[in-house]
Amino acid sequence: MDFAGWFGCLAFFVMFLNGLLKLADRARGKPPQPPNAALGADFQALSQRVGRLEVQVEIIRNEMKNDRDAIMRAGEERASKIHDRINALGERLTEAVSEIRGELKRLS
Repeated sequence: MDFAGWFGCLAFFVMFLNGLLKLADRARGKPPQPPNAALGADFQALSQRVGRLEVQVEIIRNEMKNDRDAIMRAGEERASKIHDRINALGERLTEAVSEIRGELKRLS
């Protein structure tokens, strides 16, 4: 009788543990296994397609980074040219003011 009681408790515990594990699998959302070869082939085709798309995304990201870098360099070059033009105008303005001051002093 004692052995049968322990055996019954063990069986109950195993069934309880099995129920808990099934509940945990449902909560986690375990990925379904394909029931036949056709679904397995479709899954393989989708996996390959996703792989190709990931490669294409990386290529696009690299192109976008290169384009962004080129745009930044072009902006820096434009800013540098604008500053050079402003500096040249400033030098000419300084020369013109000096000439006017010289003329004013000469006339005074």
